[in-house]
Amino acid sequence: MPVIEFASIQLASPNSLHNEPIPALFERGCTNQSTFSSFPVYIFKDVSDASGAYIISGWEDVAQHKLSMDSQTNQEVMGEILNYMSLKSLVHPKIDFTTFPEDVSVVVMEKYAPGQEEAIVPPAKWVGSGVADEDGQKYKISVYGAEDAASVISSPSVRGKDRIVMQRVMSFKA
Repeated sequence: MPVIEFASIQLASPNSLHNEPIPALFERGCTNQSTFSSFPVYIFKDVSDASGAYIISGWEDVAQHKLSMDSQTNQEVMGEILNYMSLKSLVHPKIDFTTFPEDVSVVVMEKYAPGQEEAIVPPAKWVGSGVADEDGQKYKISVYGAEDAASVISSPSVRGKDRIVMQRVMSFKA
């Protein structure tokens, strides 16, 4: 089963997703990754922290992703990208990426310790959950379309510890 990649990125001040050369680097990296994995790559911004960005994508398995990370092409792109940002975390929750909707606007990502009760978030158009081998935590991804984006972003029920609300970056133009 294909797994989800969830990467958390911290942009170095004063950079943003819209300042050159970051858009060009992300576009190059996403194109390379999508070619290697055969899955789309989605970029999101943190709605509460302008320096937070996220990548959600799919891989046939974690081994394929590691192979890609070791490739010369990836090393070149990452070498440039890391001048402007740092990788905070990278996990692969066991969630089937082939069912992830393409028309995603907003994602609420939740992380739970084993046995921890899940919080209630607004009903989503798609929900997936699975455990990541990297940290043994359960991740729950709730996906919302454009029609629900504003209400989800402004909802106090989606805020909380170990919960991230992110909005898809459709274009790198400010």
